[in-house]
Amino acid sequence: MSTQNEQRSRPTLLSLLGLALAGLWLTACSATTPGAPHLVTHQVTAPPVGAFAFCVENREACGLVDAELATTSKDMSKSSPAVLEETSAASEAVSEQEYSDEQLLAMAHVVNAAINTAISYRSDALTWNMEERWVLPIRSEGVTYGDCEDFALEKRAALLEAGAPADRMRMATAWSPGTGLHAVLILRLEAGDYVLDSVSPHIFTVGQTRYEWRALQTGPSLLEWSTVSNDPLGASSTSYTAG
Repeated sequence: MSTQNEQRSRPTLLSLLGLALAGLWLTACSATTPGAPHLVTHQVTAPPVGAFAFCVENREACGLVDAELATTSKDMSKSSPAVLEETSAASEAVSEQEYSDEQLLAMAHVVNAAINTAISYRSDALTWNMEERWVLPIRSEGVTYGDCEDFALEKRAALLEAGAPADRMRMATAWSPGTGLHAVLILRLEAGDYVLDSVSPHIFTVGQTRYEWRALQTGPSLLEWSTVSNDPLGASSTSYTAG
């Protein structure tokens, strides 16, 4: 049960975040890093623990709705020209506004810092008496605490609301001595992959971090993952919980 202070903090945070993001459309204040690397995936693997229950409870936030639309669109390719023309027109009407990589990165800087400030770390064991539970703490639970994947999910939701394309964002798991198994949000740009991390207000490229990357979301839903090619532990790494 959230306190009155926590409940009041939700609209305040979202309102301030919206105002900050609105100011970015005038200019792009963050430059991408030339030659930044992309994570390269190897083989399909199971999603991290916690993703299944999250997707059952949050189909749209999970990306399952997008995945179903993509399947429907593929099936429609066999339809008549008239149906295809109508479907194409509808798709164009609801298509997302296109932003440059510089604008997307600027959006990510605002979102990363805002969510990191708004949420305090608290383990799932302490909060929910569960080993692992994925939630949107602010949007769904009305609380201001969570663990690493909760930070990442809130950032993903905030960027989607701001108009960032879903296919530019990927959840990822990694490991380091300081964090153990860890979850972050990846912003995938033409220049490279950028890390929105709960342990830093700054955004780095994947090559600038000291993480050993384990697995990456590789489809429109949070249930589609593959191991990262340089992961020595392979698929087994995602069986652990991410803190």
